[in-house]
Amino acid sequence: MTVVNIDFTEVETGAGYLSAGAYRARVQSIEVKAGQQADYLNWCFVSEEPGTEGMVGYLKTSLADKALWKLKRTLEALGAEIPQSKLRLDTEKFIGRLGLIHVVDEPYVGSDGVSRSSFKIQDVFPAPKGIAQTMEDEVSRPVETDPLGYEDPRYDDISF
Repeated sequence: MTVVNIDFTEVETGAGYLSAGAYRARVQSIEVKAGQQADYLNWCFVSEEPGTEGMVGYLKTSLADKALWKLKRTLEALGAEIPQSKLRLDTEKFIGRLGLIHVVDEPYVGSDGVSRSSFKIQDVFPAPKGIAQTMEDEVSRPVETDPLGYEDPRYDDISF
């Protein structure tokens, strides 16, 4: 009988990955990784949607000059204002931010010749407000005393 010691720490089975669709999700982590042409940010989003809570999706945003448009669009979708200049990006400030992610099925053929699916985040959009947030906004909005403008002095001499 052969006994083998195996460490499964940080090994995922793939069962917790999001399938194609749109999800409200929070940024769980952002790692800098080495790419073939340039480094990239590997974003991990965790779904908050009922039925998929806790499932993850990944987005890669290249740090190559010609691909910075995607990083900029992602940062803006997560609420950042990006200047037209150089900046120092602190990725920690984006952990926990909420966005609407669009996951697509990107099929590929493995080295064994078998076709497989690879679910990847294609885009990140600003997250729509939930019902609770919309209600808070309505309650906090100042009440207009004359929404139709009847107290406007310009209309004092109009006869009915």
